Amino acid sequence: MNPDLGPDINAQNDITGKPVKRIEAILCIWSFANLSEEKREEIFKTGCGPNILSLVDRGDVEDKFAIMGAISALAQSDKHGHEVISNKVISCAANMLMGDHARSKLPAASLLANLALRAEYSGRVADVALVPLASILKENGPGWAQTQQLQVQVATAIKSLIENIVV
Repeated sequence: MNPDLGPDINAQNDITGKPVKRIEAILCIWSFANLSEEKREEIFKTGCGPNILSLVDRGDVEDKFAIMGAISALAQSDKHGHEVISNKVISCAANMLMGDHARSKLPAASLLANLALRAEYSGRVADVALVPLASILKENGPGWAQTQQLQVQVATAIKSLIENIVV
């Protein structure tokens, strides 16, 4: 186990001795990617970006929640963010906004808001995700705080799209 990056995909849990589940590894990556740009750099050096991308449309809703969160955190990297951003990822994030799993909407909206702030991605986000983003503003979520966080991310994304898209 790398103390800086947590368990790798083939690692065993130090306490239980059982193999680390995919969702545990993804949640660990998400957690470390949120710490700093240096941690994101270390994660990209391990080469796990393509592995995460290969999982984006697999697994159950909890797996997708964790994967979208990890991608959202990794996409914040100025140097390597482009390695985890693709049309497929943007489409999956837009689809998650339209899905029934409430927890998955926040990391998806966070990713789309982050991408909408960047001129090079705002056109793709507008093409694919503008309608799902707008539909979130009309929703009432499962909890007040989560709904407020989600709507702030969505409002940020829509505002950024308006500023970055010249019609």
